[in-house]
Amino acid sequence: MTSVKASFRLAVAAVLGLSACTSTPDHSKAPPVGVVEATGISSDKAPNAQTLYSMAKLLSARGRDADAETILAKLIAQHPEFMPAYSDLAEIYVRRERIESAVEVLRAGIRRVPADAVLQNDLGMCRLLQHRYEDALESFTAAAAGVPPDTRARANMAVALGMLGRLDESLAVYLQILPPADAHYNVAVLSEARKDAERARQEYALAQSLAPRVEPTKAR
Repeated sequence: MTSVKASFRLAVAAVLGLSACTSTPDHSKAPPVGVVEATGISSDKAPNAQTLYSMAKLLSARGRDADAETILAKLIAQHPEFMPAYSDLAEIYVRRERIESAVEVLRAGIRRVPADAVLQNDLGMCRLLQHRYEDALESFTAAAAGVPPDTRARANMAVALGMLGRLDESLAVYLQILPPADAHYNVAVLSEARKDAERARQEYALAQSLAPRVEPTKAR
């Protein structure tokens, strides 16, 4: 279905080539604090949570995931209430094909803040990569009801439902958030992923009949 090397923050819709939906909230948007260098910080004071986080982001951007992993693990140990660290550490684990490690980190964050929609959505992504679709659906459902609301969660719920073979339910969810042509197109893609050629043919035909001159927009 996809490679675990794909960016962790890609929407599941993009992973499967489905039609675009709105983006998810992102813990990583918090503004950096202070001046951060790759090998240290520009202050004699002990680094606060945001400074450690900024350092980890810089290291990760420079391809130094191992160093970023060390800092994020330290950050979580010292500031367990700092939710963005859980998501970023899980992202590093996914890039390094350590999916179960990512799952454990996300679970740790969720134990502290069960309603965190970003962590719930990220956990659902991990479960999709593991082909554990029931677990993925549970996480995406929690993300859809989480705080702040994860606007991508319902689209991801539709993916999980589709991969479970619950294609009519998947279509019903898509019809709530996408134009009909795109909704049927997405279900066609999911049907292909399940090797259901007949359902895929029907859904592609419906999508084409609803928008005969315009191909449904794929997520970028």
